[in-house]
Amino acid sequence: MRGIKYYTALCAVALSLGVVPAMASIANDLSVLPEKSSTKLLLQREQYSQALKALASGKTRNFLQLKDRLRDYPLYRYLDYAYFKSQVRSAKKSRADQFIGAYSDSFLSDYARSMWLHEMAREGRWEEYLHYYQGASTRRQNNTTHSCYATYAKLISKQLGYAEKLHLAKQKWLVGKSQPKACDPVMSWLKKQKAYNNELIWQRTELALDKRNWSLARTLARKLKGVRAKQHKTWVDVRRKPRIILQSSTSKTFLNHPQQHRKLSIYAVNRVLADDLVEAELLWAELQKRYTFSKEQAHKLSRRLAIRSAQRHYDDALRRLDALPKGAVNERVREWSVRAALRVQDWNGAYRSLLNMLPAEQVKPEWVYWRGRVEQKIGNGHVAKLAYERLAEKRGYYSFLAAERLGQPYAFTPEKLRANQLAIQVMSDQPAFRRVRELLLQEQLNYARVEWAGAIKGLSDESLLTAGHLAHQWQWHEQAIRIAAKLGRYDDLDLRFAMPYRQAVEQHAKAVKIDPNWAQAIMRRESAYAADARSGVGARGLMQLMPATAKHVAKKQGWKWRGVGKLNNPEVNIRYGTAYLAELSAQLDNEIPLVSAAYNAGPHRVAKWRPKTGVELPMDIWIDTIPFKETRKYVHAVSEYMSIFKWRAEGQPDQPEQKLMYTQKQVGDGLLASSAR
Repeated sequence: MRGIKYYTALCAVALSLGVVPAMASIANDLSVLPEKSSTKLLLQREQYSQALKALASGKTRNFLQLKDRLRDYPLYRYLDYAYFKSQVRSAKKSRADQFIGAYSDSFLSDYARSMWLHEMAREGRWEEYLHYYQGASTRRQNNTTHSCYATYAKLISKQLGYAEKLHLAKQKWLVGKSQPKACDPVMSWLKKQKAYNNELIWQRTELALDKRNWSLARTLARKLKGVRAKQHKTWVDVRRKPRIILQSSTSKTFLNHPQQHRKLSIYAVNRVLADDLVEAELLWAELQKRYTFSKEQAHKLSRRLAIRSAQRHYDDALRRLDALPKGAVNERVREWSVRAALRVQDWNGAYRSLLNMLPAEQVKPEWVYWRGRVEQKIGNGHVAKLAYERLAEKRGYYSFLAAERLGQPYAFTPEKLRANQLAIQVMSDQPAFRRVRELLLQEQLNYARVEWAGAIKGLSDESLLTAGHLAHQWQWHEQAIRIAAKLGRYDDLDLRFAMPYRQAVEQHAKAVKIDPNWAQAIMRRESAYAADARSGVGARGLMQLMPATAKHVAKKQGWKWRGVGKLNNPEVNIRYGTAYLAELSAQLDNEIPLVSAAYNAGPHRVAKWRPKTGVELPMDIWIDTIPFKETRKYVHAVSEYMSIFKWRAEGQPDQPEQKLMYTQKQVGDGLLASSAR
């Protein structure tokens, strides 16, 4: 809360002198739209912050005094919620009812209900639990913990018959993942029933195996008996040594369960495929000789093997894809057929594969561009020109490539629409949006996001666009970007491609000698400018750095590592992110597409994807034969965004020199072993 702390301290001094400092002077710190604020509102913001600190430090009396002074402050309800949360274990039913009812228009009511449900479950007040559960939101009812508690409440009630109770208990049992502790009472009830038998245990074990949840399957298998126990052991053995699937003892174990044996056989092939495509193909051929698989099974696995040959850049990948039976061919096969031909620069093969695409596929920008490239290579320059011209009229990765082929500037086609300032002002004065703004000022970002989602729910497209412009003026770019995408306003470059943190980006990018527009593009793609962004794997901040990567960068640069929490600081994150880009650039011949791919998927993977030593491969082909769809799209986006940011920064059409011919060089020894981003 650096900005608000600085500002409130300044306010305290100023108020004592009878002076109110202008918000505009610290707008950059707060990342919000400057506005004229009354003396009272400035004081309330400071008192709100003090109140939360008092509650956190156990100074309840001080908190209540401050809370009472803030009844007309937009965030009063959040103080009320914070107090309810701190007192929930000692709260009476009337207090819970009062809070839930008073804020029924807010998500805070649902949050409070959730806490109250946990408290009633802890105390075993199951009839009351069901009462409050039935009034909860669908999202809350679908929460596994609450749902399990509700199921147990129904199991011990007299509302349902035995068959209904058994059905509910089985629903919680038959899942392929571990359930939270809240489900334990349901499981205990089920285990006391006659229906809990070897087959029911196996059913869940099989679900766990299907999900590759080996620890759960192992735990369940301890209770299995007879042939089912042997079948689980066979799964474990095949996981360790896939080729034992060919042993006769394996098939005998599944003699009365042939479909489960086929499922295990397919798993064995996929297990081998992870390391050796040729061995996987041989194993699959042998299994098909011995056993009968459904058409769907055969087509799916054969398709996967053929596509994997293209993804691993086998020279004969196109032949393998062409050999697939008609029923196994789908859009992915057709796409990878083109890519396989391009990778070995088989232009006639690429031409044939493009013609095999469905009409709806052929008109996609990607394949229009490659149709032009192929036509140009086989001598149909006029057809190629038509394809390029069709693309170059628009903005986008393939459109920019087409413009380069034609030797003409990029078409940025921005949509310049003035924001309706009156509509923006009216919206910003609405209670929900006032709460959002105050939450942003208090840096309670998660609350701000949920409040915002509720405020814009159900808005017309026109009002939603107004909200987008409001977020943009607040410099809350993540929300402006989302609204532009939701409305399909892809040409509104002001909303979609703002350039916050530009001074820091330029400073740190230039310090390590990389293009600041590239760093800006990486940041935009990674986090949409959400400084507190955190991915499912733990990447943090504007440039989505993994903590291990950031620590490595700090050590290499001789910077003091101040912990993971600092990665949410924009200045720190940009500094570390640009340094990491520079490090990858040194390893990968300063080729921006390669480095972008490495930033997304890891440098060790990019090293594997580079062409064979001495092989010349056009850069556009290398990019479009990256095996991972996510990484291909990432490189496309970063390349496009980089051009847009250059255009916005310099105010002129972008016509960069692009190194289309890429020659493999010796990869340096400095490649990192991690796949960090």
